[in-house]
Amino acid sequence: MDKSEICDKIYRVLREVNPNLEQSKISEEASFFDYDIDSLKLIELGLRIESEFDQELNLDDWVDWESQKENSAFSISSFIEYVQNTVDREK
Repeated sequence: MDKSEICDKIYRVLREVNPNLEQSKISEEASFFDYDIDSLKLIELGLRIESEFDQELNLDDWVDWESQKENSAFSISSFIEYVQNTVDREK
């Protein structure tokens, strides 16, 4: 699955989790916090993404991975990269 397909699915689910984003352009450089995605919505997002990709995601792994970065921002792009790596690893 290529990155654009992964982005499309993540953006769609992000809009489902936060309907206020329905008409918004989502930026990969933004953080989840910029889109009012708190920890509970992040868990919901993770569960929906798992269902969408029929793939188990461990959000704790992503949070740990992101926390190790010097300027961790919990960005959309970081999450996309994590999902893509997880999907590619399971091929």
